[in-house]
Amino acid sequence: MGLWTKAIFILAVFAPVVTARHNASQHLRAQSLHVAGSVFAHLGSANSPQCKCVFDDVCSCEGALKFMACVKKACSSGDCNCVEDDGTNHFSESCVAMQGECPSEDLKCYPGQSTCKASNGVLQTVAWPDKTSKTPEVADVKADNKKYILHSKHDMKLKAALSYAHRMFAQGTVVTILLLSLTIALVNSKNFAVAKNTWHIIDFVVVTFIATSWFIVVLHSLDYFHLTGYNRVWVHMAVANTFLLISMLISYRLETSKDNLDVFNGIFTPMVMWCNAGFVQTVHQEFSQSSWHDVTIILVLMVYYAVLIFVFHTLLKKLTKQKQNDKEEEKVAGGALAGGLVLFCHSLIIGSQQSMGGAPVPTSFRTACMLNVFSVGVLVVSVFGLRYLAPIKASLLERSTMGNQAGVYWKLRACRIGRVILKHLPKFSFIVSIAHIIVDHMGYNKGSAGAQLLLACTSTVIGILIIYFCASVPALNRDSAVSKDTNSMLVGLGGFIVGAAWSSMLDNSVSMMIEGEDYKHPFIVKMAIISFITAFVVPVYCYYLKPMIRAGEGKAA
Repeated sequence: MGLWTKAIFILAVFAPVVTARHNASQHLRAQSLHVAGSVFAHLGSANSPQCKCVFDDVCSCEGALKFMACVKKACSSGDCNCVEDDGTNHFSESCVAMQGECPSEDLKCYPGQSTCKASNGVLQTVAWPDKTSKTPEVADVKADNKKYILHSKHDMKLKAALSYAHRMFAQGTVVTILLLSLTIALVNSKNFAVAKNTWHIIDFVVVTFIATSWFIVVLHSLDYFHLTGYNRVWVHMAVANTFLLISMLISYRLETSKDNLDVFNGIFTPMVMWCNAGFVQTVHQEFSQSSWHDVTIILVLMVYYAVLIFVFHTLLKKLTKQKQNDKEEEKVAGGALAGGLVLFCHSLIIGSQQSMGGAPVPTSFRTACMLNVFSVGVLVVSVFGLRYLAPIKASLLERSTMGNQAGVYWKLRACRIGRVILKHLPKFSFIVSIAHIIVDHMGYNKGSAGAQLLLACTSTVIGILIIYFCASVPALNRDSAVSKDTNSMLVGLGGFIVGAAWSSMLDNSVSMMIEGEDYKHPFIVKMAIISFITAFVVPVYCYYLKPMIRAGEGKAA
């Protein structure tokens, strides 16, 4: 089943739950050796005479080794299969069969060698692969046999790998051209709601792609420096807080230019949020031992971010003489806590620790379906939760305008953080749940580029469906706080899963690219590649893309 067929089938059921299997490198393989009554050996196809050996001689050392020489010739021809993938050695099995047929000849069998004494007392040997030295240890023969690859099998696998790489390149090129064409068509749609939602998703895709890429790089850096336990947590905390402080100080400097401030916060705040989500993941992975530990971790993290916001608020107030960047702090704290809650819930379902970056922990198909059902449930809870918090937020805003009330100010900030958590819960849950279905249960090998490409295509199609859903449902286009919140959350969800999926595909491709090379760790290579991409994407986003997005949203509105 091809890539596009799978993607279409996934759309037909509105969820990636296809169970069809795909093998990127299928090919015919030689048949295994079979020995019948120790007098017949068959390696390969029935029409290949060189893969057939028959013992029709008298029991003697010469006769037995003549039969083994035939087996050796068949194994060395490249057309016969003598070593199975599970390590079964049919050369040695043929020798064992000869031992049973002629027990009086003192035939000795090893995984790669058969020996016996001829009538003149001279030790005779037939070895595969060829060995002229003294009888080796069995372990040495096994090790050598693992290194021995038939030329035909090597060539076949090499051709399959090259064919697969070219096919993935062709499919990736087709997908890129198709998506670019479709994006241009959507942003120029006469349906203003479609065009506006498309611009929103483009914005989310770009900033999420950059943010998740750096999120993965930071995680690799901790592994690169061999940080574990408390050291890993403290360093990750320091990095997250440094990012947050830099973001807030630069925002203060850009206060006089609202446009520049919005552009900076638009791309840098998601990076800070993902860095803090990575910190929460690190805490969860280092200290999670049971469900009770997970609950304690979540509560401690909530207290931690409450204290962090208070400290940063007080610190910036002293430095700048005024309050700055409240909403950005809330987005960072709310997003990080949402990631922690998703990790906690998914670990309960899976039964092991989960990760928001890199390859997902393998799960059964039933568990993967449960994760996707859970994500849908989280989405429903978030929609109703936003409806519940909307009037509370409006009431607190009205009270805050009546005077400088510290109690109202902090209640309003807590309410806004709660709204951020609700908006991000389905985002983090879906990016992991969809990946489990595609990567674990579509028949792809571990690290397959095809799986990541299908995941990116599926996520993109879901994003497009969300665009049309939000544009066509009247309740999501009303001029009310609830409608705007729900619409914003759904569009953000679409952009979030698309950006994360394409970032994951890049990360997987880089990992596969350097596999087997003389690199000690992928951190250096990935940091260099992401730095190069960021150096081009960020300026283009700030000076060209973001203004286009704002102009497109205004035109659509």
